[in-house]
Amino acid sequence: FRNTYSGTWAVQAYNDFNLFGITDPTGAQSGSAALCIEDSYFGGTGTFFGSRRTESPSMDLSLATSPYVRFYYSYPVTSSTMNFRVMASNDGGTTWESIMQVPGNGAVGWQQISVRIPDAYKVANAKIGFEMTNTWGVQNIFVDNVVVDEFTPTTITSQAGGLWNAPGTWVGGVVPNSN
Repeated sequence: FRNTYSGTWAVQAYNDFNLFGITDPTGAQSGSAALCIEDSYFGGTGTFFGSRRTESPSMDLSLATSPYVRFYYSYPVTSSTMNFRVMASNDGGTTWESIMQVPGNGAVGWQQISVRIPDAYKVANAKIGFEMTNTWGVQNIFVDNVVVDEFTPTTITSQAGGLWNAPGTWVGGVVPNSN
C-alpha cells in the first residue's frame, strides 16, 4: 500500500487522545507496525474535511472467483460520523468507488473484517484502498494485516432470537465471526 498524501510519515510514540477517553491500540495486531490514519491535522488545523486514501499496487483479479479484502482494524469510536471506507478501482486507480463503509468497532483493540470485492473489480488492473474523510476529531483509524485472497465465508444460521454473542442463538452453538 502507498499513501497518496504527499506529506511525510511520522511515528507517534505517545497517545495524545486519551484525554478524551479514546485510546489507540497498544501495539500492532501482529508484528511491529500498523497503518494509522490520524483524523486531525490533515495538512494543518485549517484543513478540515479533506480525504486521504492509502492504496494498493495494481493487482490482477481477472481470474478470481470469490475475492475478498480482509484486514484487522481498530476504530474505537461509536460516533454516527463514519468516515472510513474500503475503496476499489477497476482502472488502475484513475477512478474509485466505495465498496464498504466501515463502522467504528466501539472498543479498543483489533477486529477482523472481510469485505467482498464486487464483480466489477475482477479485472487485470484492480486496486484496493482505504479512505478517510477528516472530521477534525479524535477518530484515529488503525489497519493491519491486509490481504486480498479467495475466500468463501461460512454460513451460520440463527435458531432463535437473542444476543449475537450467545451460542444458544445459533444452530450448532457457533457464534459468527468475520469468517
